[in-house]
Amino acid sequence: MMWKKCCTPGTGLLVLRVVLGVIFIAHGWAKVQAMDGTIGFFGTLGFAPFWAYVVAWSEFLGGIALVIGVFSKISAVLLSITMLVVILSVKSGAGITGPRGIELEISLLGGLVA
Repeated sequence: MMWKKCCTPGTGLLVLRVVLGVIFIAHGWAKVQAMDGTIGFFGTLGFAPFWAYVVAWSEFLGGIALVIGVFSKISAVLLSITMLVVILSVKSGAGITGPRGIELEISLLGGLVA
C-alpha cells in the first residue's frame, strides 16, 4: 500500500525538520539583513552585540542545516538553547498566548527536541 510506504515516522520527522528549517532560515535572514536593528534590539534586552551576530547566524545557518539534513542534531541543540533563552529571559513572565505570548517559541522548541 502506498500509504504505508510514505507515511512513516521518518517521513514525519523529515517534514518537521524542513518546516522548522525554513522558519529559522526566514527569522535568521531577517536578522542578518537588518543587523543594525538586530544589535539595537538585543541591546535593549541587555545582550551584547556579539550575541546578535551569534543568534542571527545560528538561526540562518542552523535552519539551512536542518533543511538539508547536515549537522541537524547539533543545529537542533543550538537552536533549542536559543529558544530556551528567549522563553526564560526575553519573554519571562509572558503567558502562552497574547501579545508577548510564547506559543511560537514553545512550538519551535518542541519541534527541535523531536
